[in-house]
Amino acid sequence: DYATTDLGLTQSIGGLEVFGAVRNLFDRRYATLGFVTLDQFGADLPLYFPAMARSVQLGVRYPGSRSEVSRPADE
Repeated sequence: DYATTDLGLTQSIGGLEVFGAVRNLFDRRYATLGFVTLDQFGADLPLYFPAMARSVQLGVRYPGSRSEVSRPADE
């Protein structure tokens, strides 16, 4: 079992969105996959595929104009 903490923030400034995200905030070490095979002497040999370490993403988005859905005129 493992647990990680992610954090994400978005702020609108004028017509832009500034965003940031941190994955695995506390840099926890864990394996997403693991299995046991045998070494050259026949003993158990556990193999693990470690997960990603902490990663940071920052950026700016321009969402563009959002058109409103038009309604048919009442008759």
